[in-house]
Amino acid sequence: MHLPKFWYLRDLRIDERLPSDVLDTLRQRARLERWGHRADIFRSPDDADVSVVLEGNVWLQDRSRADEVGLGRGDIFGKANGELDHKDLILRAHDDTLLAVVSPEEFRQMVTPHLGRLQTKVGMFHKRRDLWVPVQPLLFTTPKCRLAKVLLHLVETEGSVDDDGRGLLGMRLQPRKLADLTGVNPQRVKRILASLETDKILELGRSGTRVWDLDELRRIAQSG
Repeated sequence: MHLPKFWYLRDLRIDERLPSDVLDTLRQRARLERWGHRADIFRSPDDADVSVVLEGNVWLQDRSRADEVGLGRGDIFGKANGELDHKDLILRAHDDTLLAVVSPEEFRQMVTPHLGRLQTKVGMFHKRRDLWVPVQPLLFTTPKCRLAKVLLHLVETEGSVDDDGRGLLGMRLQPRKLADLTGVNPQRVKRILASLETDKILELGRSGTRVWDLDELRRIAQSG
């Protein structure tokens, strides 16, 4: 299995979450990079910094046959652990794009305390309600790891664990709703869920979800 070379968080809207003085400080401390339309954005193999999209858009495809992900204003991305092979990498500006680039330590200090939660609505009509997850544990993680964290959070806050140690969720997990909670595009979420089903870690049903192997899901959640 090919591991992703980059992590990203979509629909985060950092520029709307941060107080104006914190956003100003971020701009002052960051390395500001401006890239023209269709310019290839360079990242060195040892680059571990966090990039915040302040203006424009970025297209990211970190390996061949992977989904091409569109990132917009307020989204973030960075290089995951492992070797970076530019052969299959697409990291390209769309429109005139401005990035604020900071170290993970600076990002945690300045930005993380203001990120709050990701949320989505489930149910219909008078039964609609909010599901949410805190953003902080999802930072700097790959899509599969992040989805595992979200599933564990939902089992803990919305579901139950039976006497045999299996997780139960009395709701249908739709990829687009999980995409809202993970900052991952729905197509990637759908494929990860399918692989978890194939590996007998969980089973998706029309009326609910059963997590057969919580220990393995926890291992994935800690894998990066």
